[in-house]
Amino acid sequence: MSSATTSVRPPGIRRTATARSGNNQDSNHNATSNSPLLFEALKCLSTIEQRIILDMGPASHSSIDFFGEYWCKLFIADAITDLHKQNLKASETPLAWQKALSKSIKFNTLNHANLDIVFLWTLPNYLSPQNLKALIEFLLPHSDSHTRVHAYIYNTQMMPAVPSSYHIKRNQKVDIVLRSSNQKNCPLYHLAELHNCFKPFKVDHAVMLSSGVQEYLFTG
Repeated sequence: MSSATTSVRPPGIRRTATARSGNNQDSNHNATSNSPLLFEALKCLSTIEQRIILDMGPASHSSIDFFGEYWCKLFIADAITDLHKQNLKASETPLAWQKALSKSIKFNTLNHANLDIVFLWTLPNYLSPQNLKALIEFLLPHSDSHTRVHAYIYNTQMMPAVPSSYHIKRNQKVDIVLRSSNQKNCPLYHLAELHNCFKPFKVDHAVMLSSGVQEYLFTG
């Protein structure tokens, strides 16, 4: 696991980025998908007002290039794989999970600023309800009523055994990189469970994608 912070300045000002190149997974993709709610969330981006974004996935050249059009600070947590592994530990305790969250999601450079967008991708499907709820609670001190949380929730009996990677493209599409050909049972989170796990965030919109994935946008 590595984390990176990318500061993207208004046009004409050079941006800086730190990311471990070995984690970049842009070179191959298995599918391309529409993602209307993701791009709905991105409508808040601006060239004159800074936005703060948390991406729970790995570093992606295409995503960083996309955000290069705007003024934003992009926190790349690269935490999905680690949190998935931590969630699988049968002896996991609430305290151990909090330590895992603190280790995986470093907010030391965020100061008192609030997040505008959080990309969870498919991570919720790989967490127990109590750990998902704890993750949302971990984000609350860095959120406000304007924060938007985006997630993909599987609506099929089976799902990839490990979380896939998602990369935002300039053509309003998202590339999907499968990291395993194996599958596992899907938790099939229903709406009431999501309401409980994501509190106080509420479902703003939900869209069923052609792949059988339900796309959600939550707001504070």
